[in-house]
Amino acid sequence: MAAAYSALTSVLGTIDKLLRSNLLVGVEEIHKQQLESLYAMFDTLQKSLIGKSDGGEPIISKDLQVRIKDVALDAEDEVESLMKQLIIDLDDDDECCRAKLDKVSQQVIQVTDSVNEELIIKQKINNNCPEAENSASPRLDDSIRENVMEGYNKEREKMIERLTKSSGENKLQVVSVVGMAGIVLLHDVIKMEGKNFDEMNIGQLASHVKQGLQGQRSRILLTSRDNKVGEYAATNPKDGLVLMRPLTQDESRCLFYHKAFGKNYNIRGSDIDEFEKVGEKVITNCKGLPLMITAVAGILSSKSKLDEWIKVAQNVSSLVNDDAYKQCFNVVALSYNDLPPLMKACFLHFGVFPKAHVISVKKLIRLWIAEGLVNLKGVEEFEQVAARVLHDLIGKSLVIIDKRNLNGQIKTCRIHDLFHDFCSKEAESENLLYVVGSDSNTITQVHTNFRQGCRWMSVQSKLDDRYSSRYLSVMTNDKFVNLPITNLWNLQILILVKNTLNFYLHNVVTFPKEIWQMSQLRHLSALGISLSSPGDKVLGNLQSVSGLSPSCCTKEIFEGIKKVKKLAIRGRKEEYPTDLKWIDNLKYLQDLESLSIAIRVMLYTMNKTEFFSLTSPDSFPQKLKKLKLSFTCLPWEYMSIISKLPELEVLQLKTAAFLGHEWKATDQVIGFQKLRFLLLDNLNLKKWTTTAGSHDHFPSLERVIITDCTFLKEIPQVFVDSKNLELIEIHKCDPSLVAFAEKIQEKHEEWGRNKLKVTASNSESLEERWSFLMKKRGISS
Repeated sequence: MAAAYSALTSVLGTIDKLLRSNLLVGVEEIHKQQLESLYAMFDTLQKSLIGKSDGGEPIISKDLQVRIKDVALDAEDEVESLMKQLIIDLDDDDECCRAKLDKVSQQVIQVTDSVNEELIIKQKINNNCPEAENSASPRLDDSIRENVMEGYNKEREKMIERLTKSSGENKLQVVSVVGMAGIVLLHDVIKMEGKNFDEMNIGQLASHVKQGLQGQRSRILLTSRDNKVGEYAATNPKDGLVLMRPLTQDESRCLFYHKAFGKNYNIRGSDIDEFEKVGEKVITNCKGLPLMITAVAGILSSKSKLDEWIKVAQNVSSLVNDDAYKQCFNVVALSYNDLPPLMKACFLHFGVFPKAHVISVKKLIRLWIAEGLVNLKGVEEFEQVAARVLHDLIGKSLVIIDKRNLNGQIKTCRIHDLFHDFCSKEAESENLLYVVGSDSNTITQVHTNFRQGCRWMSVQSKLDDRYSSRYLSVMTNDKFVNLPITNLWNLQILILVKNTLNFYLHNVVTFPKEIWQMSQLRHLSALGISLSSPGDKVLGNLQSVSGLSPSCCTKEIFEGIKKVKKLAIRGRKEEYPTDLKWIDNLKYLQDLESLSIAIRVMLYTMNKTEFFSLTSPDSFPQKLKKLKLSFTCLPWEYMSIISKLPELEVLQLKTAAFLGHEWKATDQVIGFQKLRFLLLDNLNLKKWTTTAGSHDHFPSLERVIITDCTFLKEIPQVFVDSKNLELIEIHKCDPSLVAFAEKIQEKHEEWGRNKLKVTASNSESLEERWSFLMKKRGISS
């Protein structure tokens, strides 16, 4: 269903986009009517997909779903062909285009009729043959019968206490367990004397639970993967909500050995040390998921040869056809089948990324948008809607947060290997995704292997390519030459990555003028980007540009990308204009919220040369929320100008962003009004102070990170009075700085403000660091 729903969402978005554009101005009315008719029919088909039968199964058969998907993709191809004709090939045959749309319309009508016939037949069957109640309860799965809860000692105690303690009243109380399903506590909650738990089916077990809880049925234990459900159901979300986490390595080891070695006497009688070494790798690969650990350990408990264990350790997914592993799939399928169609399609796209990789949320959301999976609602933007879908998947315990950025937003995420296997298998079965192995290292091999009708191909090898009509990401060792830009007119995301670890190697991609005709482009990224003059063209959908050459920072080009919200400027020092006022052109990017400026320069060639000059805060767009500077070699006096940016929330100052040893805030007005996060990384700063008149600096600051600032020994005394400061992180700095920050923390505690925390790591004085380097080189002090 996900592939069909995805295709319908995409074609509906494409048709809607064309109908709302100005491309149809002057076009025959018949084309508009054809498009409106197609939109209405596809909308009806999509609504029919959402329904489910009483048994929870989709009301549309799988074969019919495949037909729906195919006709939606064909229709989208024809609509996009019409768009291309209107944008580029204005002299194409209009009659031919009309005939193609007519043909697609007939196909949609045929599929719609088939859907209606199938619904009528199913309705008659349901009316004439109502489903009889199943009196035979299914037997419990082996993984439930075991009732092992290794590692969750604290969570287990908390649940039992909530379920069994007397509250002095008969009011119903609900304890919610979120994140893990199938956690059984019956042995701990009710008495099981004289009963064989293993021999009970669901019905018998339910009857015994009822008897065991007779007279104390004022407690309910609810297990759910959905955080919202758990919070809603819990009587007291603060005390009655138990969040289940992945097991630690030690906890995983206990569970694994209990299952793998418990009854495997053959292994016990042999050299168990070798098996334990292999077992450690298996445990690590299971990544703390009890379901996976139990299943894999159960399989290995019947294998007594070391080479069999080694094979599993090298690739846990090699067990995909084993019955126990299939049971894991069935558990994942329970969560997947409960998702709405849109979330199913979004979840399956995790299979595009290589297994066990951390996934950039930015890339993931852009992929969803490019695939047409996100529909706009009201004034919301695509990125906002997509971010909400991601949060819902996290709330349903399908996606794991990996890392957050400085302002608390999710930066990277991941899914468990078991979930990735499920995504790949399900997406491939729906012909949504095809994974190519590492033997396909050339473009020719990729095209040869491409499966007919498949929406996506993931090439998981040294060549990292993504093929789609809207998303193209290429990593290669070759230079980018003769890029067929005219064939990418419908592209939304274009990422060109040079496969190199050399920071100073800088290759600029010069795009032809045809790029200004790519009206659907939303994100453009390369190590270096050179653009030609746009003329009167504007890329109105462009949201981000990463790698723009400083030579292109002109009024003319900025007006051609004036809707950009995120801009990264990168280039060698010789690429920067000699007129230091070029920075003032940024004012033409009135919607810009995030700006990064980096000069690619060797450390030993640095001098006090300025690459741009600041005269007033108006040099920057007034909506700017995030500013990142690297190797810009600015004087610290410019901080007084940056401090006046009205919306600035995140400021990152990296290597040589500012030159000089003293940052002194002297303004008489409030500085950095909305700044919440500040990063100082590898700066030669010795003194950072504020004057008496600048005591209102940093009123909103929540987090300060200071890394590798060897000479800095104090931070401003103004932080003592900060009411919002929550965290000071110090890494690889002088111990004196750590001590000073801890004194500020003590002052906060004296005044009853206990939320400020100070963390430090790898702190050593300059003398200690110098002594260590000398000893390492064999030089005595």
